[in-house]
Amino acid sequence: DNMSGRGTRQPGSRYGTNRAAKQRTYFSVGRQCRDDLERTLTLYGRRIEEISGLLEFASGYGRVTRFLVTRLDPARVWVADVSADALETNSTLFGTTARLSNGRPEDFQCERHFEVVFAGMIFSHFSIELWASWLKRLYDLVEPSGLLVFSTMGPDLLPKDGADHLVDEDGFWFMPENETAGRLDVASYGNTFVSEGWVSKHIEEHDMGELLGRSAKGLANW
Repeated sequence: DNMSGRGTRQPGSRYGTNRAAKQRTYFSVGRQCRDDLERTLTLYGRRIEEISGLLEFASGYGRVTRFLVTRLDPARVWVADVSADALETNSTLFGTTARLSNGRPEDFQCERHFEVVFAGMIFSHFSIELWASWLKRLYDLVEPSGLLVFSTMGPDLLPKDGADHLVDEDGFWFMPENETAGRLDVASYGNTFVSEGWVSKHIEEHDMGELLGRSAKGLANW
């Protein structure tokens, strides 16, 4: 259902038109995300196999995790998600350590820090009330010499009526719709588009260190 675009204006045809094609794409996108993360870490002098600890935030049922644990000892991989069922599946199948997120950054409990925190796609969904506070919460889980790696959708991906969804003049657009068929509240989890300036501003305002770099279409070529 996620890959069909049900409940959103995201083009399901991007993933193919039949179930088998969607399944193949599900796995290939997961592997590509792992490869893109590995490439990014290499740029900053890290080998994924040597990472002491990695948190994959908003891991779901393990689309990326299943490929991460072929490169990195599962004992070093932690996952977090709002779905307890997804976390149980993830930890059972892949041997990861799971922590439940209830959707509010101030309530997220995690007792350790990580060399790498990877938030693959979640910042393409947060409302303006949650976006910066979640970025700060994840940054606080990074070791002093570690890396926070995350992706966003830029304004070039806005639909034709995108201007109607501008929330902040600095470059934040939010469309209250998602593919979860009511499981997640569209008021806080929708489709989010941010400018590079918005990202830089909040990194600076919240004292989140240095923005080391950006890569256009750097995650799954999107």
